[in-house]
This record gives sequence, structure tokens and C-alpha cells, in this order.
Amino acid sequence: MTQFGVGEAGQFLLELLPKFFYFSNYELLPGECNIVTLVERQCADSLEEGDETMLALLQLAGEGADDLLDEDYESREAELQAASMELSDQVFRYWKQNDALSVVMATDMPVVRTDPNTSQEVRERVLKIELHDERNDVKTNFALRSAGFRWFFSFLAAFSAYQDHPERTVVLLDEPGLSLHGEAQGDFLRYVFDELGTHQQVLYTTHSQHMIDPTRYETMRAIHDRATRQNPELGVVITPVSLSADRTTILPVESALGYSVAQHLFLGAGPHLAVEGSSDFMFLLRMSEHLRPQGRAALDPRIAIIPVGGIGTMPAFVAVMGRRMHVRALIDGAHTASVAKKVYGAAAAVGVDEKHIVVLGNLDGLPHTADIEDLFTTKDYLWLYNRSVDRPLQAAELPDTPQPILQRLQVARERDGLPGTFDHAGLAHQLTVYQQEFFVQADPDTLNRFEALFRELAVD
Repeated sequence: MTQFGVGEAGQFLLELLPKFFYFSNYELLPGECNIVTLVERQCADSLEEGDETMLALLQLAGEGADDLLDEDYESREAELQAASMELSDQVFRYWKQNDALSVVMATDMPVVRTDPNTSQEVRERVLKIELHDERNDVKTNFALRSAGFRWFFSFLAAFSAYQDHPERTVVLLDEPGLSLHGEAQGDFLRYVFDELGTHQQVLYTTHSQHMIDPTRYETMRAIHDRATRQNPELGVVITPVSLSADRTTILPVESALGYSVAQHLFLGAGPHLAVEGSSDFMFLLRMSEHLRPQGRAALDPRIAIIPVGGIGTMPAFVAVMGRRMHVRALIDGAHTASVAKKVYGAAAAVGVDEKHIVVLGNLDGLPHTADIEDLFTTKDYLWLYNRSVDRPLQAAELPDTPQPILQRLQVARERDGLPGTFDHAGLAHQLTVYQQEFFVQADPDTLNRFEALFRELAVD
């Protein structure tokens, strides 16, 4: 019997198990290391945090820690410089945040103590890791670099001991790259698939959308802790993402997919019009499709309509996307004044022309806080509304005020004991379903107002 009590068969299976390589923040390289004390800890089998990563770095340089204590310092220095160049090439093949950096490894012999018996200074060899920034021609100690770069560099150094090892190794990473920003996480993800994954198996957990590649959907697993205080026995379930019933669990996947879709939407060279939601999108599209064949002003076909998910995100869209794209914005709603002020400020900061910010309330004949629904006459909007609700309304049942149509509908609905809000997108869908019937009865004022808006949105 073996120590596991399973006999020869168990021992045979145990020998088939791969090695496991686990890396966390505790294995970060120090900026410098006393080689003498490192060798002492290695001989005593009492390595400290970061020691194994340092030994892996030296192994990459073709050195053992005790080799650096050799008196033949000149050859050691040359080997360290060669290793520095090799490591720089490997690290900066994937680290794209600053390509002007290079790794410099060198040893020094500082005084570390005074011998109490002889009063003589005792010097010990210290290995220093520095980064040379060619842009400013300065060197900084590795320990002073950003936490993200230190993690990335340390991981590559630590894994180098296993990368080309003939023995199977499973690399385990728990929330890797948390200190890296989004683009740097993307760099690390490329390293995982292009470098790590081609040599050894890699398993990692993450909550970050930037650590997820939607094109490798089949390799993902969702981990859902279903246990509650009332039912702790439900435990943890691991499933393919498509089978996870918990939306919060797969939120990073949704975010990664949404980011990928958004990036592709923005690839076009034409202007991008930010609107609040899907109802704006549908109304603009369908009205434009009707007006264009008649030779009337329609939405410029070069404009891509982007629903940004709410009026509150409009300023951020203009501020961020306006730096590298032709951006326009259509502002409506009860918070028009405050939102417009922020959008104008964001536009000015990134050089977006103020005339590309269109406020619906500035069009003739519309309320100051007009919504896109106010481009329809009351009759036309109720025509769509009554086909999407169980309780239809007539124009005479709405308050006779100059308020936006949605506010007047809210009053009428609440008077009838219904919730004041309703599904605007569902109502916009009716314009698609009943498109032909709607335009047969459409008021000229409705068409004129949309045409006026399209002229405001025209591309220069």
C-alpha cells in the first residue's frame, strides 16, 4: 500500500497527474535581492515570498543563485546582460503600454554590515533589477514601477521555468491582472492564448470583461454559487455560459460581447448619431424610409444611429467617442437643459462642433423639454399608442396643456389607475408592424417635423 492507501493502481494514477503552477500577487519580484541570503534560504529549504520568482528569473539567465557569488564576475555580468535583452524582448512583445522600456539586470557589492569581531565592513552581492526608459533616458528600480507592470513582468519571469518544460503543467491563475488597466489586460490575454496556451494548459478565473475573449466562447465556464442561508446545500454549479441562469454571473461575458459589438459599430468612417434608446432609433429609421422615396429630406445614409442606453450617458459618449470619431447627439426629454449643458461642454472639450448637438426642444412648435414622441401629432402618436396597450385613449382624454405628449399620457394613465410609465420601445415597434397603415393616415405636421429634424442632422 502507498501513503494514499490505494495500492499500485493509485500510485500509477498519481504519477499521471500533471504539475500545477499557481501564481498570485505574493510572488512579485523585489527590486533587488541579496544573493547571499537567497542562497542560504535555498540551501535551508526555507524560501520566502518572491524567492521562487527570483530563482526562475536567474534560471532564465542561465544562472543559479550561487553562480553569482563566483569571483568570475565579468562573465556573469555578460550573461546577465544577455538575459536582460532576452527578457526585454519577451516582455515587450506583449506589454504594449510603453515600448520604450528595457530590462537591466546588474549586480553590486554594497556594505551590508560590520563584522563585530574585526570591525571590518562586510560586502555581499546584490542583484538589482531596473527599467531603462529610453524616452527620458532614466533608470528606475523595478519596485518603483506600477503594480500592473510588476505583476506582468514577475509572472513572465516565474512561468519561464515551466514554459518549455517537457512535463505537463497546469497553470492556475486566480483573478490575474487586477492591477492592469483594460488594454494591458488585453495584452496579457493575448499572452495567455498565444504563448502560455500553446505550451501548457491554463485555467484562470476573472470578473473582468477585458480578460474574456468572446471568440473563445466554448472554452468559458460560469461559476454560480447558488447557496443561500435557507438552502446552503445548493452549493456551487459550474456550467457552460449558455446554461447559466444567473445573469450576474455571466455579466463579464455580456460586457465583453457588448464592447466587441460596439467597437465594430464604430468602425465606419461616417458620423455617429447618439440617441437615447431603441424607440428613437426605430422612429428615425422608419420615418426616414418613408420620406426619402418622396424626394423629401431624410436621414443622411452615412449616419449610424447609436442608442446609448439613456440620456444620462450622452455626455460621456460625446466626450469619449468625440476624440476619434465624427459624433452627433440628439437630446430630448425632461432633463434637456442640464443634459444639454453637459453635452455642449463635452463637445467643446474634444472639438465637436456645437451645431452637431441637436436639441429637440429648439425646433419650431415643440415644447422646451420635447421628447422624440412630440414630433408626432397627438392623433398620430395615439394611433400607435392604442395598438400597443389594452386601454386605448382618445385625444380629448388627455390634459389640454402644452406639455410633452408623454407627460400628458402619464396624467391620463394615472387617472385611470394605471402606471404612469409604459413601454416606449414596444410602441415604436408598432410603427414597423403597421407601417403602411400608419402613413396612409399620417398628419402632414408629423412628416414636416421629422423632415425639419433631418435637415438639422444633415451632414456638412
